[in-house]
Amino acid sequence: MTFQDNFCPGSSAKITPMHTVSDSTPPSSEQATSGGGLSMRSAVCQVIERLEKTLAGEDFACGTPSGFPDLDLLAGGFQPGNLFVVASRPAMGKTTFLLNVVESVGLDFSLPVLVFSLGLDSTRVVERLLFSNARVDSIRLAGPGIASKADLLNIQRAALALANSKIKVDDRSQSIDEICEVASQFHEENGRSLVAIDDVALLTTAFKHPAFSKEDEVGEVLSSLRSLARGLGIVVLVTSNLGTGLPHRTGEPFGAPLLAELLHATQIELYADQIGLLHRSDHHKGCRAGNAELHLARNRSGKTGIVSLTFHQEIPRFDSYSLEKAELREAWDAYDADKPQPAEAPDDQIVS
Repeated sequence: MTFQDNFCPGSSAKITPMHTVSDSTPPSSEQATSGGGLSMRSAVCQVIERLEKTLAGEDFACGTPSGFPDLDLLAGGFQPGNLFVVASRPAMGKTTFLLNVVESVGLDFSLPVLVFSLGLDSTRVVERLLFSNARVDSIRLAGPGIASKADLLNIQRAALALANSKIKVDDRSQSIDEICEVASQFHEENGRSLVAIDDVALLTTAFKHPAFSKEDEVGEVLSSLRSLARGLGIVVLVTSNLGTGLPHRTGEPFGAPLLAELLHATQIELYADQIGLLHRSDHHKGCRAGNAELHLARNRSGKTGIVSLTFHQEIPRFDSYSLEKAELREAWDAYDADKPQPAEAPDDQIVS
């Protein structure tokens, strides 16, 4: 007997997961209340169903994995219906981080991903995905005879994986209405998916009131994106910006970012379900090479905290620092096990 049998005995209706309920799919009479929402019984049954999947170890029961295990532990993966904002100061790598997530979700977990790129054309986006997955420095491909055979093999492998993936890059949609229309069609064709947008400040609205400020426009865009995420039960991941000033704050090493430094902070904090502030301190003296962190500063679904990352400038890409430490430890243990051990001295040569 399962939890659901205890909490929802004798239910003849199949319980629909919470993330599949949308405005276009009205709840059944058993699920609906007089106010148009879910009844408490239906909501409890859905929570229990998700709990059972989690305890059974089913894939993605706790959300779509980001490719960064420490972030998934904090946020429970990317939850369907959530709007996740990644922000940083200029040149800190927010586009790189977004594309690393796209790469992991689309290639490692074979899920559909729709990328809206407002700053780079689609060819450039695919090039960055290719080099990141192949882990090849693009500079080594700048001239003939520079790339090694291993580089070319890795590029061939990555190109085949990308060609067979369900990743789509759109560099034409510029307005929030176009993005919602394309995303809805993509969801209808592919089901559960991730929508990634770089970056939210470049999106426009179809109608601009003369009294609208940029803050108002960003608020309207974010409101539409959150409605899109919840209506379709998908994850929407967007990038945004922090102020360029490096504040001198007591107890905040190397100008670690704060929510107050977000451009359009009021609107982002109002609509975002999670906010990650990306920071690199690798150019400061005393920090390890490639030192970077994602500060999960807002999380409606759980804990906040800091995720340690490593930034590889030459590729470029971010990797989980904890995974890299584990891989180094395994490599060292393997080396230590294979290392020849000194021969033991014969008993007659042992001096008492």
